[in-house]
Amino acid sequence: MVALSYKTFLSDHNAIEINAGYGGRNTKTGGKTDFSPGVSVSGSYQYHDDIYTSTDEHLRWFAGGGVNLFKTFSERKAYEGFGATIFGTAGIDYKFKAAPVNLSVDWRPTIYIKSPNDFLPLQIGTLGLAARYTF
Repeated sequence: MVALSYKTFLSDHNAIEINAGYGGRNTKTGGKTDFSPGVSVSGSYQYHDDIYTSTDEHLRWFAGGGVNLFKTFSERKAYEGFGATIFGTAGIDYKFKAAPVNLSVDWRPTIYIKSPNDFLPLQIGTLGLAARYTF
């Protein structure tokens, strides 16, 4: 999955993040591999707090949760369709104070509320990496 990401802080500790993404998965049917692409949009609330702060850098942890809406496209009808999820999120966020760059790593366990038939109801292994330009 590749996504555009926008995060804004509402206060020192509270942030909202919005993602718009594209990705997919390979599925197999009778020896034939089918790439099933998809698009998604998600929004989450995050609570941030300091791990380490100096004049040149800022390392914080965060936790929160959100919702995701997606659409997949596939020759296999069991992977084709719309879906909705709720997810938790936890990670670390590093901001260079001397440069307009932010790096982030997060983990998002996800519960599918609605999904195509062959999707599992729970996904626990989703890791994300982000590099952002900051204003």
